[in-house]
Amino acid sequence: MKRPKNIRRNVMRGYYYVRNMMRIKHYHGYGVHSPFVYGLVRHSVMMSSSIVGDDCSVFDALSEIGVSRKRAIQLQNMFTWAGYKSACYLTDENSTIDTLDDRAVCYVTTGYPMEKIASLCALAEDKEVAVCVMKPYDSRVRSKACRELIKVHKHTSVDNRGFLLLFFNPHQPKQHFKL
Repeated sequence: MKRPKNIRRNVMRGYYYVRNMMRIKHYHGYGVHSPFVYGLVRHSVMMSSSIVGDDCSVFDALSEIGVSRKRAIQLQNMFTWAGYKSACYLTDENSTIDTLDDRAVCYVTTGYPMEKIASLCALAEDKEVAVCVMKPYDSRVRSKACRELIKVHKHTSVDNRGFLLLFFNPHQPKQHFKL
């Protein structure tokens, strides 16, 4: 009797298929009941593979610090669609957000210590600044810290596997979407 050669590969394909099917409920905006998040998904995060609008400042800055082209385009489109005015990039432990005004986004890269993100979110909530944590599943420690952030977060959050968006708008209810 002939044995299948790639049993492990087939098992892993099945595992990844089931894992991805669990996330598909919000893919392309299906099942999203928040008008803000639906617009975010449809107009910026999932549906566009090119930059919408003339502004490329966020795309250029994110590309420069090592974010992939796809994620940089998605975040540039989110920045433009949501009407944000300024951005900051936290790349190491010495970075701060003291100079930001309202209508701003703070991008947290993997170089920023996870221990400081909780205090960063408290400061962002006071200023009503959105926080984008890049690569939330990069390591076990980072994944656990991001799950804790989602648990204590009081407003809308969007998990896109490549980044975690935490919105600090008091008019948005506590919701969490996994795309």
